Amino acid sequence: MLQCRLTEVSDRVGEHQVIAPEQMGHGHTAVLLDKLRLASVIDPLQSAPALYNDPTLVNQLVAALGRGLGEANVVPAEPVMGSEDFAAYGQAAGVPSAMIWLGAAEPGAYAAAQASGAQLPAVHSALFAPDRERTLRTGVSVLTLAALELLGMSR
Repeated sequence: MLQCRLTEVSDRVGEHQVIAPEQMGHGHTAVLLDKLRLASVIDPLQSAPALYNDPTLVNQLVAALGRGLGEANVVPAEPVMGSEDFAAYGQAAGVPSAMIWLGAAEPGAYAAAQASGAQLPAVHSALFAPDRERTLRTGVSVLTLAALELLGMSR
């Protein structure tokens, strides 16, 4: 069985993504699946909405985290088409949301990977090996600084 996760920019696009693969019965996908003896199963319950980071909230959090962690430790990331369960929280509550990525690699391993061009294992990899103490300490600081900022209690 071939499994994949569909990511959509809107509910309307998501509905099309669920219908379109089923209509490709005579296309390249069906031929490949047949050659590999795989079944194509589309389960719309296994999709998640696209993650949208509210720009105003992002800017507010970047400023607060920069003050608390040091500007050099808050690095903007390039936009990606992410699909996370997290995206549903802000939508369900009708509030702005922003997902913060926390660097978790041991600094020496990160520097070596940067120098060699190698990629470190990502969070969903069985080889993912975060620097536990540093990551937990930083993660707690990030959540605390963000909460204080949003509650109007930051310094």
